[in-house]
Amino acid sequence: MTEPAGDRVGGAVDRKSTKRGRRTLDELVAIVRPAGKPEAVRVFAHDEMDQAQQYADEYGAAVEMLAE
Repeated sequence: MTEPAGDRVGGAVDRKSTKRGRRTLDELVAIVRPAGKPEAVRVFAHDEMDQAQQYADEYGAAVEMLAE
């Protein structure tokens, strides 16, 4: 890690999103994993597939479907 942890205990970060609602695990159908950016991994529900593709395109990544 190249960024200093600052005041964060153990490097933990609170990553709650204010833009997206909470989902249950069974609603999540896809994941985008940008290479070399574990902090940028995001999961998407079925009704967010357009957003998933846009996000993947931004990072040069692929939308991967999660197993049911």
